[in-house]
Amino acid sequence: MLQTAAALKRLPPLMRLFALFPDPKGTKQKQIWGGIVQLEKK
Repeated sequence: MLQTAAALKRLPPLMRLFALFPDPKGTKQKQIWGGIVQLEKK
């Protein structure tokens, strides 16, 4: 996900450095998960 956000130039400079690392090669979970958080000012 970081690589996609970096390609779209939606990351701060520090996070772009982390996007340069490859994805881990370990075992992958069977279920795909994700989450979205919406923040509002009050």
